[in-house]
Amino acid sequence: ELMQSFDRRKLIHFLKFGQLNQLDSFVQSYARFIYQKQELSNVFLYYFLLDFTITLRHHLDESNQYDSHCKERIEPLENSIHQVRTKEEMIDLMKKMLYPLLVHHDQHSSKYGKVIQQVKQVVASRYHDSSLSLQAIAKEVNISASYLSNIFSKEMEQTITEYLTKTRMEQAKILLQTTDHKTYEIAYKVGFNDSHYFCHTFKKTTG
Repeated sequence: ELMQSFDRRKLIHFLKFGQLNQLDSFVQSYARFIYQKQELSNVFLYYFLLDFTITLRHHLDESNQYDSHCKERIEPLENSIHQVRTKEEMIDLMKKMLYPLLVHHDQHSSKYGKVIQQVKQVVASRYHDSSLSLQAIAKEVNISASYLSNIFSKEMEQTITEYLTKTRMEQAKILLQTTDHKTYEIAYKVGFNDSHYFCHTFKKTTG
């Protein structure tokens, strides 16, 4: 029951697209299962926070958008999860861990930040669509393909195609680790019609 309450996809989505003014409502929502439990042992609190911090740390390590200052602020908080004894302390710790990351988002949002976020959201919701392309994304965000390609590459230091491929590969990793689907089924689920090309791309990307 506790394990089913972890929806890491919501946490990862918030880490990518969340804003500072959504912090309180997100934490309350994400921890709702724990918070509504009448009787809850410290072990439950610990494992919930452990899962939370591992997911957050993985995001930090995988993303290239955070500086060392963010990671330095998170580390002592990670090391204190075993000291949490109440739900209130749990909520407080979660907010403290998310806060510097959200502040970092706000401080480093460029004049193209909104467009970049829109592109990321389109990719996150449609990566499984094999017809998704630069032109299709540009149409969704209402900007010419050439202009969008230029600003995305400049801001993200990678092309939209590279970002889309990376997203698909990350989703493929999750499916490989958590399901019994065949390779061709996973290829289809992450937007590849050709399983051989999927395998070639996966090997090229991940080694």
